[in-house]
Amino acid sequence: MFNFSASARAAALLLALTAVSACDSSPTQTSVASGGEQPFQSSPPPTASAPSASSPPPPGTPEKPVSATNPTTPDSLHLISSDRVGRLRLNTSEQAVLRLIPASRRRKSTRTVEGITYPVYEVTDAQQLTAPPIMLEMAGDEQDGFRIWRIRVTDPQYRTADGIGVGSPYGAARQQYGITTIEKTDAGLVAVSDAVNMSWVLDEQSLPAKGSGQLSPTDVPTATRIIGVLVSR
Repeated sequence: MFNFSASARAAALLLALTAVSACDSSPTQTSVASGGEQPFQSSPPPTASAPSASSPPPPGTPEKPVSATNPTTPDSLHLISSDRVGRLRLNTSEQAVLRLIPASRRRKSTRTVEGITYPVYEVTDAQQLTAPPIMLEMAGDEQDGFRIWRIRVTDPQYRTADGIGVGSPYGAARQQYGITTIEKTDAGLVAVSDAVNMSWVLDEQSLPAKGSGQLSPTDVPTATRIIGVLVSR
């Protein structure tokens, strides 16, 4: 039998009491908050997650513009085809034009060809009043009346179903519709597409120094800008 001294027994008792105290202690600490004690969480606070697609944007965030499926394709009011521009069709009588277009959106002028004076109407766009007006050029006579002979477009809003119009490169029109001739007319230098009954007024400043009357369709640089569209009968 081993005999422990009084001091040894006291040390052993103190060690045992220390171990029991450690086992009974809570692994968490408490912090005093208003309204009572709340456990202090040792884990880090949750990080902010990215907003879902359905979440509204934060206040002050600018709205993104909604883009059209095909921004180059015009609506029906700005569509150019072989016999019409928007709702205005070639060969429409002057009286029908006056009924169709409100007086606030049209202005009458005239043009003279070979000594004969014909009416011309400048028509502003119903949606963009400051846009360049389209020109309705009439032909005919006083007895039988006047009808739309040519429609001249300089407004970039008007385009063909293939997206070609003012601002497009000449090469796009040539590739899509073919070019029959390059001609000098009262409307300027034009590239004629007989297949679709349209002519493309060209920006002459970007043409080669060669005389415009001698140009063939292949002489015109493909990047030459279209500055007008003519639809005529």
